[in-house]
Amino acid sequence: MRKKFEIGLLVVIICCIVALAGCTSNNNSSSNTDNSNTSSSNTGNSNDVIVDVSYPGNWGGSASGTFGYRGLSGQGNQTINLGSLSGSLTVSTWKTDASSGTMSLTIKRGGKVLGSQSNSYGSASITVAL
Repeated sequence: MRKKFEIGLLVVIICCIVALAGCTSNNNSSSNTDNSNTSSSNTGNSNDVIVDVSYPGNWGGSASGTFGYRGLSGQGNQTINLGSLSGSLTVSTWKTDASSGTMSLTIKRGGKVLGSQSNSYGSASITVAL
């Protein structure tokens, strides 16, 4: 029980840090920052950063880094193209419904997996250097 509490507390702290980082960043780029999530056809070019989320229910999340902040959301398996990014990137996801099941989060670039996390707690967070 204590381990679940510690993991939950860690997720909350990470989400707060990600939210604060997004509130203080200055995003002057003209990159696509809308919240539209599409299916696996959203692969882009080989320099684009791709986020794969796998969860059977509804989920929310965030992506933040030197580019600023972007809110994420979806239902079921989603592939999100964040475009060509550099610097560091933190992606966090969490369930927003009462569904059970494993949540998996993967960050890729050019077909190479930069980070991956999967667990049954319904949340995941990855930080990678791009």
